[in-house]
Amino acid sequence: MPQFGGVLVYGLERSESANEDILVFFYQLDLATRVQYALNLEEYDIAKQLRNKLNEVEAEVIKQQETKRGLSIKSEAQDKGIRLLRLRADLQNAIENENYSLAAELRHQVSKLDADSLAPSI
Repeated sequence: MPQFGGVLVYGLERSESANEDILVFFYQLDLATRVQYALNLEEYDIAKQLRNKLNEVEAEVIKQQETKRGLSIKSEAQDKGIRLLRLRADLQNAIENENYSLAAELRHQVSKLDADSLAPSI
């Protein structure tokens, strides 16, 4: 898959996610407004039902945010792994082509990325 295509797909996924977040926000705002309206009319049973629904929606939002956060961390780890593989392949090519200055720089980048990958696990 071309890099541009990957960026385009990623951008669309982020746009859809942002649209979903906005939609949920407006739904929460609508529920909160209805709760206040019911309270103003002294319709306490209706206000309680709406408040319970609002609490359910807020709990689901928190759960989805935690899931997204987990997926984001997994994606970052995969990106680092792919970058590390590419750097090591480039390092091997530089050594084979006897380009030792480039090999030294690549070796430094590999070491840094390895250290960065190990830091969170420590």
